[in-house]
Amino acid sequence: MRKLFPVVVAGILAIVLSSGAFCAQSIDDTTKQLLEEREKNEELVQQWIYTAKREDRNENPTEAMKYYRMAADRGDSYAQLCVGMLYEWGRGVKKDDIEAARWYRKAAEQGMTPAQGRLGVLYSIGHGVQKDEVEAFKWLRMAADAETVDTDVHFFLGIAYSMGTVVHKNDVEAVKFWRKAAQKGHALSQGLLGNAYFEGNGVQRDFGEAYRWRHMAAYSGPDIPPVFWVSLGYMHYEGRGTPQNYVEAMKCYMQAAEQGLTTAQFNVGLMYALGRGVQQDFVKAYMWSSLAATQGDLKATKNRDFAASKLTPAQLAKAQKLASEWRPRAAKVVLP
Repeated sequence: MRKLFPVVVAGILAIVLSSGAFCAQSIDDTTKQLLEEREKNEELVQQWIYTAKREDRNENPTEAMKYYRMAADRGDSYAQLCVGMLYEWGRGVKKDDIEAARWYRKAAEQGMTPAQGRLGVLYSIGHGVQKDEVEAFKWLRMAADAETVDTDVHFFLGIAYSMGTVVHKNDVEAVKFWRKAAQKGHALSQGLLGNAYFEGNGVQRDFGEAYRWRHMAAYSGPDIPPVFWVSLGYMHYEGRGTPQNYVEAMKCYMQAAEQGLTTAQFNVGLMYALGRGVQQDFVKAYMWSSLAATQGDLKATKNRDFAASKLTPAQLAKAQKLASEWRPRAAKVVLP
């Protein structure tokens, strides 16, 4: 019996070694099968993305969304980004910022920089997620150095460095990011870059550059905040960075005044009272000053009372009627 023991052990060892060989062969076959399945999956995903792009070009966003979603469900980060964008824009699907943020996050966590940027923007403005400056800065900073980056990313990074709430205040960094966005046509960044040049914050003071960027911002389109019109009008009025021109100043102030900006309404009332850039008209001076005064502008109250002292009872009644019937209007495209 003892003599058989080495033989038994050798037999068992041979079986084990043989099984190991079969096991290794089995692993190789499984790996090969998995790789083949992955390649087939990737080919299918790419076909879906190709189809989605084609449908999008053909102005069929609903079909585009269907194919992007199929690819996104398979984990493709580019498709996840596109699904998020379609949800954010409301193209091919009902607008849903919560869904947009969810899909952006999926893509962002895989390193898709455009998705990181859009997620940072949503955290900056509190759309689809609770507003969170810390989270916003984290995602924005990840995306900031990509070759192709949303201009909103650089705009909000500039805001973060300018405010100094979640990162050490740094006006030079703020200007750097605003300039990147401004050079790509981002109107808000153009306006803020112009303000930085005007004040000398983060850059050497330069009224010429201030005027150039403020002018770009103001004439960029109807979505620009009316305060940028006032900033540009001031430069025309004072002759800073551009020759003094009361007519152009009045034109700029009126753009903002008609949208309901108190400062602009006061300026328009004053211009009518002084006859600068426009024919002197105390009826209109009263009207515009009254509108600003009702919003708490004390200087406008004095200007309104001065204009009233220059009016006959009939003129005063007309001015009061104009003020009571006035309504703000939406911004419009203005040609330079």
